[in-house]
Amino acid sequence: MSAFMLSQCLIAIAIVFDILSFQFKQKQKIVACLSVSGVLITSHFALLEQWTATALMLLATIRYFVTIFSHSKRLMFIFLSLNTLVMMLTFPEC
Repeated sequence: MSAFMLSQCLIAIAIVFDILSFQFKQKQKIVACLSVSGVLITSHFALLEQWTATALMLLATIRYFVTIFSHSKRLMFIFLSLNTLVMMLTFPEC
């Protein structure tokens, strides 16, 4: 199976987890589904060699996982700063 086909299979599974997250009422379960989806989407972008998207989705996945345990404003600013840094380091100049 090619990397492209594998990436498409991963994104299809990620969509299932995204849809599944709408079925829960407890925030921890919703965010857990989004974390699993994020890992799959991160893998999807890595297989397609889209490194900016991979890095940003990895940070989003880590953020989802962290919010299961904490809602700190300090962490919010750390993730915003990291997202900005990743974008500046990896986004190709137009």
